[in-house]
Amino acid sequence: MRERLVLPGPETGKIKRTVKGMLRKARELGVLHIEQELGLQPRTYAKKSLFPTMDADLDRYETEKAFWITGIVKEDILKAARGYIFNWAKEHPTENVAGEGFEEGLYNLLKEWLPAVDDSGHTLNQAARSEVIARTNIMDMYNHARLTMMQRPELKHWVQAYRYTAILDSVTTLICRGLHGKIFTDETLNGFSPPSHFNCRSMLLPVTLLDAGWQVEMAGQGPITVKPQEGFATGLPSAQEAEAARASQ
Repeated sequence: MRERLVLPGPETGKIKRTVKGMLRKARELGVLHIEQELGLQPRTYAKKSLFPTMDADLDRYETEKAFWITGIVKEDILKAARGYIFNWAKEHPTENVAGEGFEEGLYNLLKEWLPAVDDSGHTLNQAARSEVIARTNIMDMYNHARLTMMQRPELKHWVQAYRYTAILDSVTTLICRGLHGKIFTDETLNGFSPPSHFNCRSMLLPVTLLDAGWQVEMAGQGPITVKPQEGFATGLPSAQEAEAARASQ
């Protein structure tokens, strides 16, 4: 069977709407989960959350994130394709651009970004880079929604601090192993809000007024020696930082 790349639609708006829908689902799940964890009244059909000002903040973050992701995907795919064509022309000056091996090489390059299907429509690859971007940003939106609610002024006397919680298994990074269980306050969080690296699955759990003794535990946890992956302490990295980080892995 012949494989073919599935290219995104020509309209940037289609990509952006897909990305925004993905982020909206992550946001809604984050809000729902933190409401349940804090024992809050669930949102009603008339509002997205219990706090209208928070909804406006998350709307802005969601829109900006959708623009950012769409730009990253388009920029990197076009950059990769242009670079490949340029190098092919340099290495094969006497051959037609569409000469033997050209299409295969371009396919192998772009299949990390774009899914490929066979004639029956079955997906043949995972489009690894796109999957990393999607997974990382879904967790970023999920965690951002949770933290935004926990930091509401209305909850400041109830939510006292945050506990970093990682999924501990064979693929947990040293970063998240080192942060797992650590307690942070608003004053000490300083970029340790997940995601802390690409494909990060960690989250912050609320430490509430009922969690007696957390101050003593925090005082005894010692200095934190691990740091988030480059670019993650102040938000998700740029296209250049993302590519550099991936190349170094």
